Amino acid sequence: MVTLHQYLENNKAVIELTSFEECFEIFNHSGKLSSAHYYFRGQTNSAYKLQSSLDRVGAKSKLWNEARFISSFKKAAINYLPPGLTPTTTFEWLCLMQHFGVPTRLLDFTKSPYVGLYFATCDFHEECDASIWAINPGLLHEGASLFLKEKDFPLPIEQPHFHNFSSFIQEPYFAEAFLNDKYRFCAVLEPAIAEKRLLNQQGAFLVAGGSGDTEETLSEVLLRFIYSRPEKYVGGEDKGFWDWNLVKVIIPSRLKKKIFSQLQSMNINALTLFPDLFGVARYAKESVLSFRAI
Repeated sequence: MVTLHQYLENNKAVIELTSFEECFEIFNHSGKLSSAHYYFRGQTNSAYKLQSSLDRVGAKSKLWNEARFISSFKKAAINYLPPGLTPTTTFEWLCLMQHFGVPTRLLDFTKSPYVGLYFATCDFHEECDASIWAINPGLLHEGASLFLKEKDFPLPIEQPHFHNFSSFIQEPYFAEAFLNDKYRFCAVLEPAIAEKRLLNQQGAFLVAGGSGDTEETLSEVLLRFIYSRPEKYVGGEDKGFWDWNLVKVIIPSRLKKKIFSQLQSMNINALTLFPDLFGVARYAKESVLSFRAI
């Protein structure tokens, strides 16, 4: 089967930047990948796939592993959470687990292309190319709406048309849509209440349903979803290149340091994105390494 990267290449949805100027032109408000339509994920190596941390565990029985991770974390975490801040839904628990490094099916995205660029270029001393994945949640959700209606998914009463997926962070919709093997699709979800780090990073999560007892990764579920019937689920070829719901931008290694330095001058750095002592430590390290790399 074709890989997600090959699929995007075949459909002219892979862009390799040729200059520093092009990088900021393509992501500005009037650019081809404006934040008005896309969410972003930066990865330090362009060879990396779109994989959740649960994918990277590598076992076949993901649903079983996921249930064990949730159960073990909830059992112990309840003793350390401040009163009134205990998660009330599975999605909220997964967001908290993601924050503290427990494997989940959530994949971090951001509403800001510049935050995405930070995470893509923060390892600027490495010689490999980096990448930005840009996903259009509007088109993705239109496709998901059609897909779920065909599958007779029980509609949220207050959300008869699916286009806004906010109800899917609530029970029982999240568990029914994502925590089983019935529905293999993807959606972008945001927590109702975000902790400081997620808030500063303008974060959201790409979530895949299905793949529980198979070796399919999030990337493969996404590919199956958009590749199987693209004319119906993602707008069709007649809508043109920029209406595709997923684009991959390659950042050549030679541009990473200059882009990272520009982001620092825009106050996009570890200190603003990680508002805690971890961010202070990371900022101190990056400041020294960035100065030495000049």
